[in-house]
Amino acid sequence: MSYGKKRDFDVKIDELLIQRGIHPTQNKKNLLKIFNNTFHDSAWSNHCDSVDEDFNDGWKMIETLSDETKLGKLWSTNGVYNFLSIIPELSNNYTAKNVFPKLCRVSDKGTGVGEVLWRLLFNTEDSSHDVLCEGLSGELKKWDGGCVKSIEDTEFKNISDEAINKYFDGLDISTKSATKVLKRKIEDWWESTSNVEERVRGFIETVYPMLDDENVTKWVNIIIDNKFDRTRMNNLIGFEILKMYKEVDGFDFLCMIDETTLDIVYINDFSDVDWIMENVHFKVMFKRGKDKNALSDGYTKIFGGRSKT
Repeated sequence: MSYGKKRDFDVKIDELLIQRGIHPTQNKKNLLKIFNNTFHDSAWSNHCDSVDEDFNDGWKMIETLSDETKLGKLWSTNGVYNFLSIIPELSNNYTAKNVFPKLCRVSDKGTGVGEVLWRLLFNTEDSSHDVLCEGLSGELKKWDGGCVKSIEDTEFKNISDEAINKYFDGLDISTKSATKVLKRKIEDWWESTSNVEERVRGFIETVYPMLDDENVTKWVNIIIDNKFDRTRMNNLIGFEILKMYKEVDGFDFLCMIDETTLDIVYINDFSDVDWIMENVHFKVMFKRGKDKNALSDGYTKIFGGRSKT
């Protein structure tokens, strides 16, 4: 069984990438050069392997991706999907199975995991968001941790750590990864501090000044009711910040992308709290510490899958 000619194979890949607007000749971003080189090298080597394994499906992968009538369609509901299921004809394609994870991992500052691969599999348009597809804008985050902001102002910094010191005596009451000593210290603080509601309210009003009184009270109750269950505290407050992020950035859907398994947690219904809590979890950054993240204070980190702690 013949591999075909690599030169012809490379020409077809170039034509495909130009068709999608992600060829390095169309944009000088170094990221597209990396994506281009990764695609060429990995696709050919895995195609040759597929021939040796009697699949011979590298050409079929390129042919399928080049047919715009077969490109992916956005899902209508929240769910856990997979890059390989976006185009059904490629779900069992040997070459695609081995190439897509490498393409998914291609990222750079300002362009996250899975963004360029998304443009290969869907019809997309240029946008200020990570992706714009079927008139809907989306944000893509890494499975093992993406940042979610609560406010647009990137100069809103050096606030939360000062508030931690003022209201919580320097203790990060939201931390989940505490040592036994620190955990006991936090619990002792809750048990020995008489004006906890006043302190929690002061902290929330300082770090999240955009909240109205009703939401401040809601957050205060969440924190106090879950003071000894910090996983639940983080998830409930993190979800509130996620809703704020959606308002600030104005996107329609959010995805958590696992670059290894190619799983995608897809959220377009942000009212389905129970489902979201089953499929993502949060780490609220009440304390910034040494974190050099460019976001303003009051952000949270979001992760794919349920919390293991």
